[in-house]
Amino acid sequence: MNEAAVTTTSLPMADPPKEPHLRIQSDLVFRSFAMLLAVLTLGAAFGGFAVFGDVRKQITALVILLLVLLLAAVRMFVRGLSAAAFHRMNNEGLVQLSEGTLGDAARSFEDLAKRAKGPAVFSIVALYNLAYTELLRGRLDRAQAILAALERRPLSVFSKHLLQQGCAALQALIFSLQGNAEATRSWIAEAKKRQDDAKMTGYLILAEALAFVQERRFAEAESALESGWQSASASLGGIPYGGLRLLRAHVWQRLGRPPQAVYEMIAGAKPYRREELAYLRAASADLARMVDENAEDMPAAALDPPEARS
Repeated sequence: MNEAAVTTTSLPMADPPKEPHLRIQSDLVFRSFAMLLAVLTLGAAFGGFAVFGDVRKQITALVILLLVLLLAAVRMFVRGLSAAAFHRMNNEGLVQLSEGTLGDAARSFEDLAKRAKGPAVFSIVALYNLAYTELLRGRLDRAQAILAALERRPLSVFSKHLLQQGCAALQALIFSLQGNAEATRSWIAEAKKRQDDAKMTGYLILAEALAFVQERRFAEAESALESGWQSASASLGGIPYGGLRLLRAHVWQRLGRPPQAVYEMIAGAKPYRREELAYLRAASADLARMVDENAEDMPAAALDPPEARS
């Protein structure tokens, strides 16, 4: 665990980042404004005609009602544009993430976090995607700090359960890469208590196996991978799935499995660039070497099957 890490509510956690845009802001003002509009609309709609008997006053009440409804419509329209812009920018970052341009994806999500306004769900999604991208880049301390900010959500946030299990799963994965098996298992247990998300299963299995690898308990790592292989393979896609296969290939190599079997496991992880699996390099020197030797931006000779190498 890094030196800045602290323990809160019995779970090891880093200090949140100091930048304001990397913290979840309370959406109490936003929600209060929406509630005020609703109250004004109802008051103008029902109170005016009930209180005013005079026709002129009823017309005045009707004008007020129309103005309030116009204001509400404008607000909804502007909010719709904001939501549309948010989804467009978020999708751009996700495309960059899927293409393996992690630096561009990180910049996109950081910019998105700066611009995220309105409902707190915007900030939650932007920060989660940024933390995940920084994890993949191997910037574990920064990812851990952003996840700590996501854990410290204001009580007024309506989307308090959104991505909570995902945050715990990423915390477990980071601690496993840092070699802190105890913290890893604490976060795995916490993730399993939270709202279930099938997509997180693979990350929890990956974190558990990595913790065993860090402890050099390779038989236990293989047991965890074997028992959870089907669900992990189904929940992980693209580069994360490639990381899962490389980890298992590393475990097989340490257990003395046949070189051809190890090679076939590695082959299922390709193609990938070193940058896309940078986070695995933090686990061990042997795993880092395997990542580098089989990346597509390495010399072609490094990609030959074991029996073809001189």
